[in-house]
Order: sequence, then structure tokens, then C-alpha cells
Amino acid sequence: MIRKPQPDEPAEAVRRRGKARLAGVSVGIAVLGVGGAAGVAVALPGAAHHTTGTASASASKKSSASPAKSAAPTKTSSPAAATSGGS
Repeated sequence: MIRKPQPDEPAEAVRRRGKARLAGVSVGIAVLGVGGAAGVAVALPGAAHHTTGTASASASKKSSASPAKSAAPTKTSSPAAATSGGS
């Protein structure tokens, strides 16, 4: 219910009520937006679940089919090549 400002009411009080009303409407719209996005996300097909399962299955097949390469640095004769970072 919107209350009309009284002639003797200070402008600050009217402004404060208007800001509070606007803030309430903004929060309500934000909540509806998040709820709508969640509803769309739930309604969409679960492609992400299939991708995750396929990726982990293919990764396990690859690791069992070929030997894993070592990520350890190789030994070099130059000490400057073995350092990390810098120029």
C-alpha cells in the first residue's frame, strides 16, 4: 500500500520510504531472477554429467594403454638451464 506524503511531513522521511520501497522491489526481482536461472538449469539436459563421466573413462583408458611419461626435469650439464624462473 502506497501512502501519500503529508504536507507537513519532511522530505527526508518521504525519500527514505521511497528508497526502502525501491530496495525491496530490487531484492524481489533479484530473487526471482536467481530462481528462474536455477529452474532453467534444472530443466536443461545434464550434458555436464555425461562429459565428466566420459572424460574420466577415456583418461583411465589412456593411462592403462600407454606408459605414463615422467614429468621430472632431465639432467643437463648447464646449471643455468636447471633453474626455474628468472631470465
